[in-house]
Amino acid sequence: QWNRELLDLSSSGEDDQFWESQALALRSFLHHLKVVKIQGFSECENDINLAKFLLEHGKVLQEMTLSSGNFYSRDSLRRERIKSQMMGFSRASSNAKIAFQ
Repeated sequence: QWNRELLDLSSSGEDDQFWESQALALRSFLHHLKVVKIQGFSECENDINLAKFLLEHGKVLQEMTLSSGNFYSRDSLRRERIKSQMMGFSRASSNAKIAFQ
């Protein structure tokens, strides 16, 4: 379970529900997705939920790279906690690796 308290946001879960509602429509895409690179990953709830969705549904996903353009402007302790939680997200592919840049 994602800890939204790290983001100081309400736990409405609307973004989670949106992505889950797209799972069927994106099924073919998700069954072929091997590499994901998200430039400008801002560690906001929307970005995290997208990454979580792709990890949970990407059956053949091998690599996910999350690049933040604001590396030095973020709180490093908060950043490490978010990374730690994201590394624990369930994955549809046992081969999926996550890299942070």
